This record gives sequence, C-alpha cells and structure tokens, in this order.
Amino acid sequence: GIVGVYSGQYNSTVKNANITVGSEGISLYNSNHSIILNNSLKGVPAIYIKSSSNVLIELNNILSSYPGITFYLANNNTIISNNLFNITNHGLDIAISSNNIIKFNIINMSATAASNHGIYVESSSNENLIADNNVSSYDNYGISVEQGLNNQVFNNTFSSSDDAAGLNIGLSNNTQAIQNSFS
Repeated sequence: GIVGVYSGQYNSTVKNANITVGSEGISLYNSNHSIILNNSLKGVPAIYIKSSSNVLIELNNILSSYPGITFYLANNNTIISNNLFNITNHGLDIAISSNNIIKFNIINMSATAASNHGIYVESSSNENLIADNNVSSYDNYGISVEQGLNNQVFNNTFSSSDDAAGLNIGLSNNTQAIQNSFS
C-alpha cells in the first residue's frame, strides 16, 4: 500500500509533515539514529518502527489512527511528549523491543474499540521504561505488560469510564509498577 513517509536509511528525519492517507503514515526500517518530530497524522496506521534503534519520536499529534505507534524489533528508542487521540487497537504497541523510554505521552483511546490497550508491551520486550504518561478511555488495559523482563511502569495516570483495568502485568518477570494513579 501507499506509505506517507518511508525510510530505510540511517539518520533519517521526518519533521513537520501532515499525513492523512496511506496504509502507514511514517515507516522506518533499519533506520538507526533517526528523528520523527512534530508531525500530524490522521486516519492512518500512524508510525511503524522496525529493526531500528536510537530513534526519537517526539511532539507528534496522532488522531483517529489504528494503531498509534508500533515498535517491532526496535531497541533503545525514545517516545516522548506525543499526543494520541481517538486511537483504536493500541496506542503504543511494543513487540520484541527492549530498552525503550516511553514518557510524557497523552494517549486517549477510542472507548468503543474492543481489545484496545493504551500501551501494550508484548513478546519478549525487556527493560523498557514507561513513565509519566496519561492514558484514558481504554477498553481493555491502560498499560499491559504481557511478556518481558525488568520493565518499569512509574508514575502513570489511568482513567477510563469502563470496567477496564488500568494496569495488567502478565507473564513478565521483575516488572516494577510504582506510584501509578487510577481513576
């Protein structure tokens, strides 16, 4: 399908783009040391990072996407200060990805979407820091850490009008969850 912005190069920068069509909004494959900054994405699977490290994703606005940001085989990345609104499926999906920092994001899910998680850490994702995020309107879990080792979930705020749980820790060893708030 059509991709708004695709890069398979090191040191790529995607900045100030407005993307509203495509099968993926921004896709990076094998694009280490890249930056995705201050973009607007609407109605597309927003950001997909595969086999890339040291990527900074900051100050992006993502609206009505499915999903919001996906990491697959992506290590040592930073997702900071992004706004995700009316997201279906998962706001952030972290799979087989380790040592990532996820901080200061606002994630507002579409409460009508079944099986959505604000942040979903799955499939052997280890030593990720998830802190100071605001996650709301999720149908399933605000943050779900399904598989992995030594993940840290600190000082996040969860709110949902459904009977959904704010935090789920599944088959994860030594995951720390400290000073999170639920309403």
